Amino acid sequence: LNRSSDLILTANLGEIISDSVVSSIIKRNNNLVSSSLKDLAFTNARVGAFLTEWWNNAQYDFSSNATNQYDEYAKVILLHWANRFVFAHLIKKYHTYANKVIQISLRYSPKDANDIFDDITKHCDFFNIFSNIDYNYNLPDQTWLDFIELNQFLSENGISNIEQTTLQTILETSVSTAKREYAGQFTTPSNLAEILARITIINWKSDCIDPCCGTGSIPLEILKQKKKNLNIQDAVQTTWASDKFEYPLQIANISITSPSSINIPNRIFKQNALSYIPNTIIKITNPKNGKIIDIELPYFGSIISNLPFVAFESRSEDDKVFVKEIIKRIYNDCKITLSDRSDLYCFIILALKKILAKDGRLGVITSNSWLGTTWGREFFKVLNMYFNAK
Repeated sequence: LNRSSDLILTANLGEIISDSVVSSIIKRNNNLVSSSLKDLAFTNARVGAFLTEWWNNAQYDFSSNATNQYDEYAKVILLHWANRFVFAHLIKKYHTYANKVIQISLRYSPKDANDIFDDITKHCDFFNIFSNIDYNYNLPDQTWLDFIELNQFLSENGISNIEQTTLQTILETSVSTAKREYAGQFTTPSNLAEILARITIINWKSDCIDPCCGTGSIPLEILKQKKKNLNIQDAVQTTWASDKFEYPLQIANISITSPSSINIPNRIFKQNALSYIPNTIIKITNPKNGKIIDIELPYFGSIISNLPFVAFESRSEDDKVFVKEIIKRIYNDCKITLSDRSDLYCFIILALKKILAKDGRLGVITSNSWLGTTWGREFFKVLNMYFNAK
């Protein structure tokens, strides 16, 4: 009720599901799941090591009031389950195999439900949405009951029969809610993503990628621009996205999915941006028939990204290996020794040169921490040897 006008305002189904139901589940269960993760880490040192490593890499993507790895990973787990249930019901109209989600009840454990979602993705793709994440099965009984009730609500309210415009609204609302709950501080604003895409891309027919896509703001804007002059098939097939972490890819995949593209396999995959090798085969499931498609990673006409800020003290072990290899390659090419204390994004930029087409363009956002530093001056020398820097 809007008391200023005495009008009763209606809420759309997307708002009810995402802003009301899903947000309530997260708030009600976050402490429960966090405590459960702490108990699991206390009895299993490998879990504790995983959460510490995850937090060292992921904490820069969370809002400034983020507390610790247990609370934040609990939120990731809760959003991950909610998105799986909602999206499975949304695609039932287009993929009958997704109806298997209706089977999930209290007779099934979270591990059983993981198996059902694995089965759905084998036939319908959307791997990045339905795939498991580490320790997502570690749910208290009360939390699992909430998700079973959510599944029952979605099963009984005809969500699979909604119109395409309403479907698009639910998808967009789900993404908005997930971004707000997950990583509000460093999500690239849509207007900034559009500006970066428009000043970087010269040939809109060329393959474009965001190799650190996070929750997918930049790939979504690339796709929006491509759709203006390309058919939907060509637009989707030339828009690529990847990220080192599993969970943001779930939101990114939902973000770029629309009713008109729901049967076209999205070029989204998990990979460390430091490790790209040209002509690598990426495996993606065809949502029309469930068959695996081998797609060769192309040379890209445009690479666009809001690069992660990770200080050298917080590098993961695999990043340290890649950084050493890049420093060695740069010295062999340029006879310049880059400091291994340089910020990670400078090595990502140099690594991405390998997959950039001959006349391709790289448009990135970085912090300004390298300006005026010794390692920054050396980095800029190398940058101008590999690129025509603007």
